[in-house]
Amino acid sequence: SSVTQVLSAGRRGTGRIPGKHGARPRTWAQVVVEIPDAPGALAKLFADVQKAGVSVEDLQIEHDAVREVGYLALSVDPAQEEVLADTLAAHDWDLRA
Repeated sequence: SSVTQVLSAGRRGTGRIPGKHGARPRTWAQVVVEIPDAPGALAKLFADVQKAGVSVEDLQIEHDAVREVGYLALSVDPAQEEVLADTLAAHDWDLRA
């Protein structure tokens, strides 16, 4: 059908869109950290990420108003996921599985 053809063409076109800086699109790993709703919490988290030597590609925050915490999902190179998780755990951050 024509709808199927249009959708197929769209998927093919999307696959040709380059990723960051013209590179091929990549799949990122996510490390999800529970972060308290407190002044300086984000600054401390980012300082600990820097200690891990990991570059964060993207991030997302979800809030839990009942518990007054947030969940910060850090998108990183899959090869750096373990070192980031280990470093954050060593600095007393609670990670979500």
